[in-house]
Amino acid sequence: NLSYLPDDIAMGVRLHRHIDSYFDNHPKIIALRALMPQGLRRYSGIVIDFWFDHLLAKRWQNTYSIELPEFQHQVNRLIKTHWQWVPTSQHRFLNYLISEQLFVKYQHSEHIEQNLKMLSNRLKRGEMLLECMQALSQFEPQIELSFESVYPQVEDYSQNWIHRNA
Repeated sequence: NLSYLPDDIAMGVRLHRHIDSYFDNHPKIIALRALMPQGLRRYSGIVIDFWFDHLLAKRWQNTYSIELPEFQHQVNRLIKTHWQWVPTSQHRFLNYLISEQLFVKYQHSEHIEQNLKMLSNRLKRGEMLLECMQALSQFEPQIELSFESVYPQVEDYSQNWIHRNA
């Protein structure tokens, strides 16, 4: 229940949840996950999500008119402005996102790997994330092709959802 949040923030949370669900259930994402060995499929969604973040950051200037550092600055400002609504469980991550300029750093694959390592330390059997990253690296061409078709569909889905729910 998001009734404790201002309407615009609650709508943003709902949108984020819908995007995650749409992405996770997209046939091309399911197909990418199926490329993984059986024991790694459970972790592949996380790694694919991170890798799509990397691909978006790398292609940002070809996709959006605003520069990625400026977008990062705007996001940082919005987070700080609405800090009172951020759940305590997210404080550490959002402070990290701001201080490390995470969106900008995601242009470089080593930062994706670094963040997966940090996440793996917080998960039971987190080492499987790193194994999954290694296994996924052999499918980079398929991942890039999937990104090129899935990302515009996610954008369209998001805009349609906003239009229907605004």
